[in-house]
Amino acid sequence: MNQTMVGLKTHSINLYKKLRDDPEYPVGYHHGDGGIRLANTEEQMQGYRHFASMARGMGVEFEVIDAQECARRHPLISTDNLLGGVWDGEDGDIDPAQLCQALAFHARKAGADVYRHTNVTALTQHSDDTWTVETDKGSIDADIVVNACGYRVNEVGAMMGVHHPVTSMEHQYFVRYCRSRTPDAAATLSDQRLLFAAGKERSFGGVL
Repeated sequence: MNQTMVGLKTHSINLYKKLRDDPEYPVGYHHGDGGIRLANTEEQMQGYRHFASMARGMGVEFEVIDAQECARRHPLISTDNLLGGVWDGEDGDIDPAQLCQALAFHARKAGADVYRHTNVTALTQHSDDTWTVETDKGSIDADIVVNACGYRVNEVGAMMGVHHPVTSMEHQYFVRYCRSRTPDAAATLSDQRLLFAAGKERSFGGVL
């Protein structure tokens, strides 16, 4: 967690609120449920204190809390081997499919063309720094090319002679059906040491 992430978080929240409240194309965004990053070592706790102090200087509030307070704020936490965590009161969740469609909708309104089911096969940079994007449906001339291909970023990077320091990670999803529904405002959880994250699955009231 660093200053770049804090700035991106603030920008994203403001954008998601705007999209949520847009009467033309609203998205499902639940803001302010909160989230806890857990800590099992004093080194993690010290890192959270440093991060919270840095974020406060940027006008963003995080709260470092002890293990008992973590358990109070989330009904499924065990305090065994837990020292505490950092609370993000602005955390929430958004429907990723609706978000993608909303961004495309507003991009089209602003004059963009969206080409679906179109494979990029090559990228050629010219002496004036413009580009030609070769696709399986023809060529597109561009002043700027943005590589926003996620875990496949290096496939496009190779077309540009660029290697990005990105590593793909395999994820597994575990869905827990609760005998009683989890609270509607249940916070998200993450643990950087154990590499897991958990959040409310709103469609059936369980945990994902």
